[in-house]
Amino acid sequence: PVADFSTAVTAFCDTPANATFQNLSQQSSAWKWRFGDGDSSTLEQGSHTYLAAGTYSVTLEAVSDKGCVDSVTKKDLIKVDAPDIRFKASNGYGCVPLNTTFSIPAASQADIASYAWDFGDGSAVSTQASPTHNYSTESSFSVTLQVVTKSGCKLSFTRANYINTGAKPTAKVTATPTDAC
Repeated sequence: PVADFSTAVTAFCDTPANATFQNLSQQSSAWKWRFGDGDSSTLEQGSHTYLAAGTYSVTLEAVSDKGCVDSVTKKDLIKVDAPDIRFKASNGYGCVPLNTTFSIPAASQADIASYAWDFGDGSAVSTQASPTHNYSTESSFSVTLQVVTKSGCKLSFTRANYINTGAKPTAKVTATPTDAC
């Protein structure tokens, strides 16, 4: 036999990622697919759902009626690029002016090619990975992060009314009696 296969889609932006493979093997009557994540199949046409971000090599083993075997491996064929961009703020509430730093999980930063932070207060968008922003007005602010991954996936995440600012309290002291002895 001669083992061969193709797939139309090799890059996925999120999980679960459903990949299908077309078996192009010749002179074969049995098959074994290995999808690179520990799962396998003996169906003629390969289909697999990837549940985790990563890069996966796919192998097809073709077996003839007489037991002869041929296999083909396509290294790093499937790329599932789903970094966690659920960001956090160092300070979510406080008095103006409020400085807060935003960050995403460190493990996700290596997968991201570009950042666009919208702080919800009309200020300019930041393209830094972990920006610090100064909120100077009293309000509630929704914050949005848009990223483009190194494989070209566009992802967005918003936390509504995430930053809350207010005025510093003013202390008023009164004393009775007001005249000294």
